[in-house]
Amino acid sequence: MSETPAISVSAAVRIGPGRLVLVVGPSGAGKDTLLNLARVACAGDSGVVFPRRVVTRAASQAEDNAQVSPDGFREALLRCEFAMHWEAHGHRYALLRAIEDDIRAGRTVVVNVSRTSSGWAAPSMKPSLMPRSSMSAPPKFTRGAWLKSSRAADAAR
Repeated sequence: MSETPAISVSAAVRIGPGRLVLVVGPSGAGKDTLLNLARVACAGDSGVVFPRRVVTRAASQAEDNAQVSPDGFREALLRCEFAMHWEAHGHRYALLRAIEDDIRAGRTVVVNVSRTSSGWAAPSMKPSLMPRSSMSAPPKFTRGAWLKSSRAADAAR
């Protein structure tokens, strides 16, 4: 499935002094692994929060999201419960408005978002000037490469 840039966000309002950190990358690049490591490293720091995304699919061991039905998602959207939302891979994703309170309180909010949402998030969530940085794992560390290498090892047995 491809990502669809069907993104809608709350009205643009500058809400600092906190920051919104968007972790963006292709499936299998290690975003959830990176977030889990950061979550452990920041466990004692109340100034850094890792909100659960609301997603129209079941949570998994690798990704702890709040599951909601497509109808429940639409109802929450009509009630303006989301700070931002987007569609990717046939599912709908959202961040609850509570992140706005965290940003107003000066906290850093760190979240995994779709590549299609990152360009839309910054203009709508202007907690401060948001510098952009990019990083990527070498191909041998991505899930796709790992799966290929493990399948090759299985085939060699």
